Amino acid sequence: MMEGSGSDRGEEAKTWDEMYSIDLMPSELFLKFREQIHGHRLGLNLEVTVIGAGSEAEAAKISRSVASSSLTKE
Repeated sequence: MMEGSGSDRGEEAKTWDEMYSIDLMPSELFLKFREQIHGHRLGLNLEVTVIGAGSEAEAAKISRSVASSSLTKE
């Protein structure tokens, strides 16, 4: 074995999970859903914000006629 390794000194080898902690929780998440049905484009925008132990969510419904450029947002 290599000189100075942990097992030479009676220590157990640590796994990567024990040595490192990676937090992959985003603080903001944006989701957009779109679907075209019978000449209309329907959509839903979701925004989720995580602050500490709590979270906030907002949603917006979108309806647009494919033939025109007008946009209705609620």
